Amino acid sequence: NVVNRQSIGYLTVDVAVIHKISQHVILVGKSNETGWRFPGSFFDSTVDNSYEDAGIRVVNKEVPTITIDRPRLIASTKIKDWRYRGTRDGIVTILLSAQYSGDYSLISDLSPGKGVDWVRWFGFKQVPDVLVPEHKVLGEIMRNHWHD
Repeated sequence: NVVNRQSIGYLTVDVAVIHKISQHVILVGKSNETGWRFPGSFFDSTVDNSYEDAGIRVVNKEVPTITIDRPRLIASTKIKDWRYRGTRDGIVTILLSAQYSGDYSLISDLSPGKGVDWVRWFGFKQVPDVLVPEHKVLGEIMRNHWHD
C-alpha cells in the first residue's frame, strides 16, 4: 500500500572542487536557475561502486575539462529539494571535496559539460551567497570545513 510505505531518502552526491592555494571552488549554473550549485547527481548503483566514484563521474560529466584528485567525504545532510515538496520523500546528499589537480596556469580553463550551462571559480567566502536555496546548507558546511 503506497500510503503505508516508508519514506524514501534518495541519495545524491555533490562535489566541492577546490583549489586550496587560491581558496576557490568550482560551481556550476543552469539557465533555468538564478544561483549556482556544486556539481552533483543522484548516486547510480548500476555504475557507481562508491560515493567517491560517483563524485568523479559527476565532475567528469559536468566539468569535463579539469582533473581532480580522488574525492573525500566531508559530510552528509538532508536537502530541501523542490521535486519532493509536499511528499514524505526527500534527498540526502553526500558532500565530497576534491582538489583541482590541473596546471595552476590553466585554472581558468573551464567548460561546461552535460546538464549544466556555466562553470566558474568562486572564492570560498563568496560561495554561501551565490548558491541556489537547496545548496545553501552545503555552503555552510563548506564554510565551516575551510574556515580561516
